[in-house]
Amino acid sequence: MIAALWRLASGTARSAQARPLSLLLGSTVALSSLALDAQDFTLESAQSGAFFGTSISSIDDLDGDGRPEIVVGSPGYDVDVTGDGIAESDVGRVEIFASGDHSLLLSIDG
Repeated sequence: MIAALWRLASGTARSAQARPLSLLLGSTVALSSLALDAQDFTLESAQSGAFFGTSISSIDDLDGDGRPEIVVGSPGYDVDVTGDGIAESDVGRVEIFASGDHSLLLSIDG
């Protein structure tokens, strides 16, 4: 799994805080053989400034389709953890997406 954190499909830069995460999945390849706009799909954060995609990984299959799931970290995600209606800054969030349809399976705050 290869992530292009600061690139749009057009190759233009986007800020580190509000960026899509473009992923290329598959077997081992020579990095020099990849096209700059190569991507299998793009995931985006629901919150600007969350630094979505700062960390990525895969985990075992959770939804029963036989494919590993995609884990994405957002260390700058703001969440109301105290219940006072005010989101605390940079609490962080981990989101798990299905490899098959890229749907959100689970999100964990803090």
